[in-house]
Amino acid sequence: MKRRSLPSRLPKLRIAAFAPLTVLLSMPFAYAATNLGLSNGTFDAGIDPWIASKNLTWGSTGATACGATRCLQLKLDNGITETATDEVKNILPGQFIAASAMMKRDAISGQDDMALGIEFYDSNKGLISTGTRWSYLTGPAKTWGSVKVSAIAPAGTATVKVVVRGKATSEVTAYVDNVVMSKIALEDKGQQAFAARVSAAAIDSNTLYVAANGNPAKFAYYRVSDGKIYNEFKLGNEDVWSMVVGADSAAYFGTASGKLYRYAYMTDPAPQKIWEFKKAVSGTRTIWSLKTGPEKCIYGGLAPDKEKDDKENTKTDGFKYCPGKGVTMLNLPTKNGVTATGYHVRSLAVDSGETAIPGTVYWGMGNPARLYKSAVDGSGLTDLMRIDPAKDYAYYTDFIKNPDPLKNRLFVRLTGKSNDTVVLDTKGESAGNAVANINSIGISALSPSCNSTVSPSPCRNTVFYTKDLGTGGSKEGTHLSSYRVDTGEETSLAIQMSAAAAFAYAPFDAPTKLVSVLREPVLDKGKIVRFNLPDLYTPVNDATRESTDFDAPMTASGIRTFAVHNGKTYSSGFVNGAIGIGDGTANPPVVVPEHLQAEGMAILGGNLYIGGYPGAVIKSFPLKPDGLLGEGKTVSDQLGTIYGQNRPFAMLAMEATTSGEADRLVIATVPKKDEQGALAMYSVGALSPWNVMKEPFTGHSILALARIDDVVYGGTSVWRDIDNQKSPGFAKLFTFEPKSLAIKKVEFKGLVTETSWDKRAITALLKVNRQIWILAEDTVLIYDHDTKEVVKKLKIGSGFSYELFNIAWNAGSMVESNGYVYFSATDPDRTSIYRVNISRPESIETVRTGASGTLKADANGNIYFINEDRVMKYNMALQ
Repeated sequence: MKRRSLPSRLPKLRIAAFAPLTVLLSMPFAYAATNLGLSNGTFDAGIDPWIASKNLTWGSTGATACGATRCLQLKLDNGITETATDEVKNILPGQFIAASAMMKRDAISGQDDMALGIEFYDSNKGLISTGTRWSYLTGPAKTWGSVKVSAIAPAGTATVKVVVRGKATSEVTAYVDNVVMSKIALEDKGQQAFAARVSAAAIDSNTLYVAANGNPAKFAYYRVSDGKIYNEFKLGNEDVWSMVVGADSAAYFGTASGKLYRYAYMTDPAPQKIWEFKKAVSGTRTIWSLKTGPEKCIYGGLAPDKEKDDKENTKTDGFKYCPGKGVTMLNLPTKNGVTATGYHVRSLAVDSGETAIPGTVYWGMGNPARLYKSAVDGSGLTDLMRIDPAKDYAYYTDFIKNPDPLKNRLFVRLTGKSNDTVVLDTKGESAGNAVANINSIGISALSPSCNSTVSPSPCRNTVFYTKDLGTGGSKEGTHLSSYRVDTGEETSLAIQMSAAAAFAYAPFDAPTKLVSVLREPVLDKGKIVRFNLPDLYTPVNDATRESTDFDAPMTASGIRTFAVHNGKTYSSGFVNGAIGIGDGTANPPVVVPEHLQAEGMAILGGNLYIGGYPGAVIKSFPLKPDGLLGEGKTVSDQLGTIYGQNRPFAMLAMEATTSGEADRLVIATVPKKDEQGALAMYSVGALSPWNVMKEPFTGHSILALARIDDVVYGGTSVWRDIDNQKSPGFAKLFTFEPKSLAIKKVEFKGLVTETSWDKRAITALLKVNRQIWILAEDTVLIYDHDTKEVVKKLKIGSGFSYELFNIAWNAGSMVESNGYVYFSATDPDRTSIYRVNISRPESIETVRTGASGTLKADANGNIYFINEDRVMKYNMALQ
């Protein structure tokens, strides 16, 4: 799904009636497109070896018949079916077969006048009727039209042949020419968005542990002193959110899929999965945070879950793992007012206590932001409530242990419209000035003992972190900063340094240096940076840095979305996943660094535009003549900063049609928590470029856009941010007129009416001729733009429901190719590819079960789709 991951990932990747296409999944992942070599597809030298019924002839020249060449002619009358079939061709089960032909007729008798079909036969020459597929000639009389049909060979197939068929109730002469049949290629274009990553890190004396998210994710460990790598391990498709070194000197890390790993390099051959946190019904629970605690135990915070028999209420849980004793769940009975409510335990901190002082666990939660504390066994939960409840999450919580227990401090980073870290005492009262825009993963421990000429002494009184100073000031970008716990004030250090993933003090026995591991590798090299502590305590801030490189793990990100343009694919990974440019060959992709996760993409005016998450940031990249990208620039962040949006989900490019008109982007969005989705139009180069409309979409997000003439159609969903419950009511189809900015809800008529409409999400729209095809959960609707009625309704299959989703902006998609509409749709288990024959939209058939994502089509009708971290391509071109 995935267009998947909490801030970045979606529910994962169904099966409906059709030939068992799981056979296809067992076939080799790539085979070349092959012309099956019809021996006479042009009929220039006769009919043979075609087998034709009596009223089929060959010949004729002239503009009214076959043109300058010869073709197959069918004399149709009295409802008699006339057919012609070519010789059989050998194929294998699961192969994707396509045929095309040029056809015309001198009059129209009915929809069955002319058809092109594919028939499959077993080894005993028996017809496998369930595999037969037909497509029909449409359009006006006396006009050549292309008819295309395709099918996947069912189990037991040995041969295939193409069939021409005609039937009419009055005299009709029909013509067939240029028949071609090919095997469609399924090509694996490989992983696309690569990056060297430091997703989580921890330092233990002279050992550095690093995890890198991706497919596969990697875990590696290094020597801090010189960056030498000791070993690197593959973990599978994982996101690692947290890592600590336990009192047993083993590294522990937790994943988005709920797995807890332990690695002790002296005894373990590889990281060991010691637990997997599963939901009561289905799925797993993200491990958001890990911290060390008393008795060598590791404490963790989880995503919320529902009780097995409770469909409404969720619960909050932490856990502790103690070597030799296993995992103990710590239930945290949180409430929203008087209602039991589950929260994400996004962060936590542990005070192990003293001889006469019991330990305490502080639990940072959301959404909305909450801070609780409990005993180390989870009992006695109390709500501190000294943080801003308007914030989204207590994203990081750090406990700073002081030699004087009365001076112990909590640093709690609150995220939302702004990023603010509050400093509290253990009673939850403010104990110092708040700090804005910290961007390191947590903060350092309290500085060690030392001799200092500064008074009062900074020794055992200072913590360190990195923060973003923004742009436009005398200092900008990320800097190293410090905070004096004794005075409750920040010290701004004039030291530019990118965001830190972990801090430590060295050497271990008598620390004199601050050691940090940076989150962002440079030219694929991770950075270990050291400063002498005395240099960081002086007002001059004349600190000399020592930097050590290490080979950061290189991983491929899952692909969130992509675009296809002029033979190249542009694939966006998840957050910090980069943009990979593939050229359709065996060459590796060209990777462009980009920390934003593109939710939508569009090509307009020689630029690739992306709608970036988080924060709904619009960026543009110039397209070079070779298809590579120039330097990206931020076009605008106002959708996020002013209008409360988070994911620019669909982007529709509208090129200027007159000299006085601007190129425009129409953008459909998923909002931030408690906000409404918006339809936005950005006019490139205009003095006031934004028109943003939210009022018609209360309680909704907007997921899909399509255009006929000067009318834009949009489709909404009653799901918004992941932390909002779905809104009451149903999805809306609406029209938008860019010139007048008028938005109008479509009132369903025809096969679907307002009283029968019960879909909560419209996930894809597609213009086909003068119709809008609508994907609404498990249903495809065809809406006629001119008659304003729903003229067709098709259902995928039973058991397909969005009701189990806590979000439903999982990006269904639709494309048109070779006479069919192909679409991807996600149920709670997987994403599959389906299709409908445009000439006879009577049923939905499954093309690929699972391992499929967003669909795109190029100008030749080739279909591209996402399989987790890879781009796949159906080479639909008939040869």
